Amino acid sequence: PVLYPPWTFSFLMPMSCVPYTTAYRLWFLIIGCCLVASIVLLTKAFSHFPGGSRYLFIKFLALALAFKGTLSALNVGQPVFLALGGIAASLYFYRKRMPFAEGVALFIAVLKITVGIPILLFFFYKKRFLSLAICVIVTAIFSLVSLYKSPAVFTSYIEALSKFRGALFDISNPQYQFCRDITSITELGAILIFPMKHMFIVNSMYALLFIVSVCYLIFLSVKKLVSDLYVLIFLNLTVACIMYFKYYDVLFLLISMFVYASLCSKGVRTAILCANVINFIPINGIVYRFLPDSPLSFLLFSQPVCLALNYALFASLPFLSVSQRPDGPCFEPE
Repeated sequence: PVLYPPWTFSFLMPMSCVPYTTAYRLWFLIIGCCLVASIVLLTKAFSHFPGGSRYLFIKFLALALAFKGTLSALNVGQPVFLALGGIAASLYFYRKRMPFAEGVALFIAVLKITVGIPILLFFFYKKRFLSLAICVIVTAIFSLVSLYKSPAVFTSYIEALSKFRGALFDISNPQYQFCRDITSITELGAILIFPMKHMFIVNSMYALLFIVSVCYLIFLSVKKLVSDLYVLIFLNLTVACIMYFKYYDVLFLLISMFVYASLCSKGVRTAILCANVINFIPINGIVYRFLPDSPLSFLLFSQPVCLALNYALFASLPFLSVSQRPDGPCFEPE
């Protein structure tokens, strides 16, 4: 069983046509190129914002390299960079009025579904229904190919999700140690509060948070208090709070917040920077290596706390006069 959606099976099937060693090297080349291409496309997508210049690529690249998740994710071959490329390409093609390319890019984004969901929600918010329909069609085609090649692929995926979710919420589960790299809010909740028997309550709380967040965004949009960029960031933060969103999954969120901060007052920029300092310090690695049994092991909780702080900060920004003006730059087609 694998934790990636069934359509990734057929999408990556061509990799099986070459020897393992070749595929291994090719994969690392692909994700490395995806990272660079993502930064190039995001530079173009955000170039119309104030501060967008020929140095924006260098700023984004420096941010990506300084982020503690980039090198570790590259080292283990994380497919998050494929999803990042899909997100960047979808925003770029949106500005170029290319709905078919948008839809294909969205499909690439949902190869890592937790990272792809926020961009799907954003495109729904922007009423890009043709692009979303193309994404659904492409996903369905690859899913059918996966089903044809391996009829058990869907049941295997559901089984994997169930086992992993169970491991998160049951300390007695032998797989629990696999989840001890505490970098998501779901893990923090599992460890601090919720035993396995209360899993329904946990899921209900996360569902309630999602509903409240969406209603809040609807209210802000109707009152014209926020920009498209804010909506995109807040959707990412909401999904990060309720799903298994690991530390290396927040790179696009960091870049988005970097652009947003450039549009705000100095006070807000400082607050956003302070809320994200943890994203540039390998706290978990330091604790596991040097302080495994010390009282400072509570620092393992810093990453999910960082996400929660960002959520609270951005939830309050629309009512602060120092934040970005709602009539600021939007992701509108050229």
